[in-house]
Amino acid sequence: MSELLKKFDVSEFVLISDIEGAEIDYIMNDVQAFKNCRQLIVELHATEYQGKKYTINDLKKLIVDRLGFTYTDHLDDVYIFS
Repeated sequence: MSELLKKFDVSEFVLISDIEGAEIDYIMNDVQAFKNCRQLIVELHATEYQGKKYTINDLKKLIVDRLGFTYTDHLDDVYIFS
């Protein structure tokens, strides 16, 4: 994602993500991409990454701790972070 943001000269943005559990990849590997992300709207699913299972609560915590967001609200499996 960092490469795309740089290629298209994107500064501030909002990300809406529904990639069926693959969000763990950008959470773990592209922290830098989120420094100018103002809001993240994401459908979270329990997933596995490098042999470890992650619950939705684990993913929420990673988004807050690793990406620097604040949890705002959710509806069913869709979560909003600012």
